[in-house]
This record gives sequence, C-alpha cells and structure tokens, in this order.
Amino acid sequence: MGARIKVGNKEVAGKLLSVVKTSGRTWLLIHTEEVVNASSKVSDTMMKDFVYKFSLGDFNSIRLVDVSCLTAPLIVFPDYGRNTKRDFIAVLPKRKWATYFKRELRNSTCWPASS
Repeated sequence: MGARIKVGNKEVAGKLLSVVKTSGRTWLLIHTEEVVNASSKVSDTMMKDFVYKFSLGDFNSIRLVDVSCLTAPLIVFPDYGRNTKRDFIAVLPKRKWATYFKRELRNSTCWPASS
C-alpha cells in the first residue's frame, strides 16, 4: 500500500511501511520519493497519465508523519522493469477512473463530435 502525503508545500508519493499508535496519536512510517525530485502535485500527474512512476529516496526519505499529512491512499506496486526495491508505480485511484477514461475517449479521434 502507498500514500500521498504533504511535505512542506509539495505532495509526494511513498510506500507505507507501518502505522504507529502512541499516546492516542496515529503516525505513518512512510518511505517517500525525494522531495526535491517530486512533482508539485502527484494527483495532477496521475489524472493526466493514469500512472505515476517514482523512486524511493535514500534513508533521509523515511518519514514518521502524523496521519493528518495523508492526502490520499494509493495503489502502489513495484516497477518490475526496474529496481523492484526502489522503483514503484502508483495508479490513479479507482474512483477517478471513469473521469479519466471519459476524457481520453472524448479526446480520441474515434469519439463522435458532439453537437
């Protein structure tokens, strides 16, 4: 499982490692992509391309963040054509698939022109 989280003014993708509960608070242990390399808006990239490819950063990219930093869950799986321990692909959330495919069909040359 993966997640999109806010880090500063950027939204980054990551692989969820664990959920930690202490003193009534919930934290996420998440290994994210490098913030410097991150797109400013992961969700915009996924709405345009359906998938978002990212590489996990080094040890400094493992974060313990409050659950309030979570912006959305993600379907994340290894990029089997690359390094499967570091390179991942996130897929557009299923609830947005209809919007994506409708837009793609309307933009295709096969869709009849609307009056």
